[in-house]
Amino acid sequence: MMKVTASSFRNPYIPCKAVNGVVSEADRWEPASGAAGPHWLQIDLRRPVLLGGTALYFWPTGSPDDAVRFVLSARSEGTWRTIPGTLYSREWSGPVRLQFKGPVTADAVRLYFLDAWLSVAQWQLLAPEAEECEPLLIDGPPLEQVHRNADYVPDVNVLVSQFGYHPEHTKTVIYRLGGQVGQGAAFADANFDVKPEAATESVSFDVERTTAAESASFDVKRAEGGETVFSGKLVTVEDDFGLFQTGDFTGLTDEGEYYIQIGCERSFRTFRIGRGLWGDYVKLTALHYFGLRRIGENSVVGDYGDTISVRWDDARTQDGKYRYIGKGFADGCDLRRFCNASLIVTQYCLLKQSGPLWDTADWIYDQVRWGLDGVLSFLGKDGMPDAALHVRTPDIHYGTDGRFESGDEGLIINAIADEEHNAFEYNGWNKEAVCSSLLLGPAEACLTFGERDPEFFERVKQLVIRGHRRIRETFSPHPHKYSLSGWAWLNALLHALTGEKEYKELAVSAAERFIGLQVTEAYGDSSVTASGWYRYAAEGEHDPWKGQTPRYGKYTDLDSGLRSPWGEKPEQEIMIVPWLYQGLFRLLDLLPDEAGAPAWKSSLHRYAREYLLALSKQNVFGLTPMKVGSKGLIRRKGTLSYQYHGEIGRMFHQLGNGALLMKAGKRFGDPELIEAAWKHAYYFTGCNPLGIGAIYGLSGNIPSQQYCSDTVGKAYPGGTVNGFNCVSSVNDYPNFQYWEYYGYANLANLWFASEIGADSFTEPLELWPRQLTEAPHSANAAHRLHTFPVRFKGGFRYRLMAVVKDGAASVERMDGKETAGERPLRRSDSGADGGSPVHWRGNGAEGGSPVQWNESRAAGRSSVQWSVNDVPGGSQQAGTISADGIYAAPRVMEELKVTIRAQSTGDSGIFAETEAIIMPVPGRTEGLICSREGNSVVLRWRAADGPVTGYTVYRRHPVTEREAGTIFERIGFTEGAGSCTFTLADEEPVGTQFIVRAYYRHGGKNYGFGEDSNTVMRVDER
Repeated sequence: MMKVTASSFRNPYIPCKAVNGVVSEADRWEPASGAAGPHWLQIDLRRPVLLGGTALYFWPTGSPDDAVRFVLSARSEGTWRTIPGTLYSREWSGPVRLQFKGPVTADAVRLYFLDAWLSVAQWQLLAPEAEECEPLLIDGPPLEQVHRNADYVPDVNVLVSQFGYHPEHTKTVIYRLGGQVGQGAAFADANFDVKPEAATESVSFDVERTTAAESASFDVKRAEGGETVFSGKLVTVEDDFGLFQTGDFTGLTDEGEYYIQIGCERSFRTFRIGRGLWGDYVKLTALHYFGLRRIGENSVVGDYGDTISVRWDDARTQDGKYRYIGKGFADGCDLRRFCNASLIVTQYCLLKQSGPLWDTADWIYDQVRWGLDGVLSFLGKDGMPDAALHVRTPDIHYGTDGRFESGDEGLIINAIADEEHNAFEYNGWNKEAVCSSLLLGPAEACLTFGERDPEFFERVKQLVIRGHRRIRETFSPHPHKYSLSGWAWLNALLHALTGEKEYKELAVSAAERFIGLQVTEAYGDSSVTASGWYRYAAEGEHDPWKGQTPRYGKYTDLDSGLRSPWGEKPEQEIMIVPWLYQGLFRLLDLLPDEAGAPAWKSSLHRYAREYLLALSKQNVFGLTPMKVGSKGLIRRKGTLSYQYHGEIGRMFHQLGNGALLMKAGKRFGDPELIEAAWKHAYYFTGCNPLGIGAIYGLSGNIPSQQYCSDTVGKAYPGGTVNGFNCVSSVNDYPNFQYWEYYGYANLANLWFASEIGADSFTEPLELWPRQLTEAPHSANAAHRLHTFPVRFKGGFRYRLMAVVKDGAASVERMDGKETAGERPLRRSDSGADGGSPVHWRGNGAEGGSPVQWNESRAAGRSSVQWSVNDVPGGSQQAGTISADGIYAAPRVMEELKVTIRAQSTGDSGIFAETEAIIMPVPGRTEGLICSREGNSVVLRWRAADGPVTGYTVYRRHPVTEREAGTIFERIGFTEGAGSCTFTLADEEPVGTQFIVRAYYRHGGKNYGFGEDSNTVMRVDER
C-alpha cells in the first residue's frame, strides 16, 4: 500500500487526482491559493522500489511565463536526496519525461516546485527500462469565465450558514481542507493509499482513500465573550466537491449568536440560532426585494428616476406608435422580457393562500395588482404574447424624466417573432411554455382576489379563457414534454374559475401525460442510483437540441431520451423548471378527490426522494443537481450522468429544488426532505465550497454586483444572485463568476421563502414601507451603501404596516369592512397609490374554497400608535395617519420630508420609523368627455389643480368574443397645463373606455401622475 500527500491543496484538486490515470481540468492536483512555497507533492511507496524515470503531465494555471521549474527528491533509509539530473526549468510545452542518470532506490519520491505555480494532472514513476502508461486525456476547452467585483474573502475554510439555523433542524459545520500542512490539525489527515499494479514496470496506482482518524474537533462559541457552548468531532469525507471534514452540532438548540472555531480558524463573522430567524427571509424577499424592484410610476420605495425605474409609459415601437408596457418587476439584465412577471404574480398568490399573519396592510394584493399591470400589457387582447420589453443596462439613455430618447424605440420587441439572437428560444421549442405560463399569474390572481375588484377580475378571467382557446388552436395536441405541468395547472385553475367540466378533463389528461415523462428505471452504479426526474420530452419525440451547438452548457454525446430539462441557452424558457412542477401540487389542492390524485402524490414524492434527495447525498453540502440524464454530463456514475453547475450560473434550479423539497416534505410528512431543503437554505447563505453567500441580507461574505454602482449593481436586500458556475466542460466544481440579479433566481427565492414561511420577524417592530439601505456586501469596508428612500405623492393615501416581533400587528380587525375615509382602489391602476382596501378574500389550499380571515387569530394582538413628525395622528401640514396605518399625504407644491413612526402601545421603547419624501403632483383631472367629430374621436377635460406639465391619455378595449381588454393602456400625451384636448383616429371599437391623468415634471425629476379622471366610453353615434 502507498499514499500520496502534499504541502497543501485546493479543493477539489486533491493529491490523489495526480495519480488516477486521467489528465483533465478536473483531474489534477493544485496547491492551495495563497499558500507559501515551496510546494510539494509526495508519493510514499512504503517499501524500497527501484526506479528509472518519471512522466509528468502539468495543467496550465496562468503562470506569468508559463515556465515549468521543479526538482525531484528520493527518500531512502530515512534520508532525502535530490535525484541527479532532475532539476528542470523550461517553458511549458506539454508532458515532461525524464530518464534518471542511473537507477534510484527509494521508498518515497517528492516533487518540489521552485518558484513557479504548477498544477500536476498526472505523475507516473517508472521502473528502469519501463514505458510510460498513456493516461486518459480529457481535453475540454475552458468555458467563458468572468470575474467582476470579486471582492469577497476567499479563504473562508470553516463553512456554516452565515445567517443562521432553526434550533430544531440539522446543523452542520463543514471544514474545507487544503491549507498548508501544519496550519491546522485536520490537514495532517489529507492522505491517500495507493496500490502498485506492476512495480517491475511503471508504478501506476489504483487509488483508494483510507478512513482518516476522527480526531479533529470543533468548538461552537458564543459571539459575546467567546465561551465554548458545544464541542464535537470532525469526520473526513471525500465527495463530489473534494475533501472535507464535517461536524454535527444539531444538539445545540439554545437561541443566540455564535461562531465556530477549528484550530486557529473560525467561521466568517457570526451566525444565529433562533426559531423566528428565517421569517426574515420572507420579509426580505416578499417585502424588500420585490418592493425595491418595482418598475413603473409610483414605485414608493427606491430611487425615483433610478435606471431600473424608467417610466415605460413613454415607450414607442419602431413605427413610432406608443406602446404601453405597464408596471412590473425588474430583472437586472433582461428585465421583463420573459414570462417571469406572470410567475411572480402567481407566487405571490400562492403566498397569500398560505395565510401569512404579517400581511395586515394588503401588501401582497398590491404586489399582485402591480405585477398584473405588466403581464397584461404585453399579452395581446387574445391572451397570447404580443410584445415585451428588451432592455439591457447599456441600452437605455438614462434620464430622470424617464422618457425614451430617440433611437430607443426598437427596445419594444415582438417576443416570439423578433429575429435578434435569442429569439429562436421562443420560436417553437418552448413557445407553449411561454404562452401557458403567461396566463398562470392572471388565473391565480382571479382565483385568489376575484372578489376584491369583480369587474376588473372578470375581464382578466375572460382574457385567460381566450388565451387558453388560442393555445389549443396553436398547439394541438399540446407537446408531450415538461411544460405539461403548467398546462395541467392552467386547466385546473380555469375549472375552479368557471366550473366547466372540460377544463378538469384537460387538467387530468395533461397530468397523466406529464407523469408519463417520469424516469422510473434506476440509473447509476454501486455508489449511487437515482430515478424519478421528468424527461424534457417523451422518448422518441423530436429533441430540438439534437444537432445544435448551444451558446452555453457544453455537453458531449447528448442524451435525448432521458435528459431532464435545464436552463442553459438556447432553451431559455425552461428556466422555470422546477418552479413549474408546482402544477402537480396545485392539482392536489384544486382537484383533491380525483382518481389520479394518488398517482400525482406518488410522482412528486418520487421526484423529491429518488432524484433530488438521492443525489444531494453525493456531497456534504446537500446540494441537488441542475441537470441529469444517462450520459453526456460532467459527473458520471455508471449509467447515471449529472451536473450541479452551468457555465453561466443558473443557481435558481437549486433554489427551486430547495423549495420543492420543503413543499414535498411538508405535504407528505417526510422530515428527511425537509432537512434536505434546509441544507439548500444554508448553502445559499454561505455553507458552500467557496464560503460565500448568494442572498443579500442573509449572508456576510457576499460579493458586490458586477455593474456600475449607479445602475443595477445595488445590493438589494433579499435579492439572490445568478450564482456559481463551473469554469470548464469537465469540471463541475463551483467557481465565482459575476453576481447579477436574475428574474428566475428571485422567483425561486420568493418560492423558497414562502415555503419556509414566517409568523413574525426578528425586528421588535417591523415597519413597511420604510427607507432601506443596501445590504452589507464586499470585503471592502469602504464600499458605499446606497439608500433607497420612501416617496409618497401629495394628495394620495398609503397603507403602512407595522408587525410586532411576536406576530402582533397594528390591525386588530380584519373582517372585510372598508376603513372609513379610504379611497377605493381605482379600476385603472394596480393599487400603486397604496389605498388598497383592508379586507381580503383568498382561496384556501383545499379545493380552492374561499377563506375568510379568522378573527380569533387576531385576538390578543398588540397595537401601535402612529405619529407624523412626533405628532400623534399627524397634522394637516405633514399629513395625517389613522389608527390602522392609513397615511394621507398632504398636497404640496415642492418636496417635503416627514418622519412617520409606529410605536408599540405596550412598550414605548419598541418603535420603528421612516423618513418619507412627499412629492408635488397634480390634482385629479375632472370633466372628461368623449365625442366623435368627423373621422376622429376627440377627448376634452378641465385643467387639473396643482403643478401640471401635461396630460397622459389611456384607453381600455371592451370584451368581445375573441378579445378582452383588461387594463388602461397609454396611447399618447399632451404637453402644457392648459392642453386639455386629445384627438385620435376613429379606429377604436365601440365600448372602448378612456381616462386621463395629469403629470408633473420639474427640475429634472419626473414626479408622476395625479389621480384618474372619470371614465368615458366611445359609443356608436352613427
